[in-house]
Amino acid sequence: MNKNNLSHLEMELKKLELDTNEVKVYLSCLKLKHSSVQKIAQSAGLSRPTTYRIIGSLIKKGLVTKTENHKSSLVVAESPDEILGLLRAKKRRIEEQEREFLRIISDLKNQFYSEGQNQIATYSGQEGIQFLLDDFSTTKSSEIRVVYLNNDRSTAKKLDKIYLDIKKRIGKVSVKELNHKTGVGSHEFIDCKKLSISSKMSGTVILADKLIFIEDEQGLLIQNEKIINLAKFFFDIIWQRA
Repeated sequence: MNKNNLSHLEMELKKLELDTNEVKVYLSCLKLKHSSVQKIAQSAGLSRPTTYRIIGSLIKKGLVTKTENHKSSLVVAESPDEILGLLRAKKRRIEEQEREFLRIISDLKNQFYSEGQNQIATYSGQEGIQFLLDDFSTTKSSEIRVVYLNNDRSTAKKLDKIYLDIKKRIGKVSVKELNHKTGVGSHEFIDCKKLSISSKMSGTVILADKLIFIEDEQGLLIQNEKIINLAKFFFDIIWQRA
């Protein structure tokens, strides 16, 4: 492998949150196959104490393993396929950070914009709808009302997972669902009733501490308390008559 290719690989591996020394040691392990720490240190151009420390870090990340017997200690690089594990771990961290930021953003909006003008917002596209659902997953309300104006199984499936996430986060959840089909809820905390009112409208309405309306790839988020309470009032009337 020429120097330019090696330099390119080093740059790419750094994107996986490996530092320069970790990249050098990992590439040296790949090149040397089963090898001693001393030879790896020489190949990577690092001191033995530094190499020992880096190998320990790479073992935790699943990129190398160390075998020991009464005669020697050898280090071997795992298959480059294991790099996928680093990508997945990084993805999980990003998703956790995103959920945390969504919660913080929601708290900030509730505190500073509840009396302001930014109480109604529209979203479009798959990313916009996903943002609305992620925002809903941060709700502090344990009472949720949902109206399916059509048989939107895609949104229903996503909501089922979100209900479980909310229950896990705040300890309890109670869901009332109105739809055009009779049946039982997919979880024990979901109560379903048939929506007897006919309508040419389609989409899904979600009521909690916010009002969310989703239709295809268009979404609406309402945070005005009076509008939300009015929607809940009409929902409860329809629920009682269902």
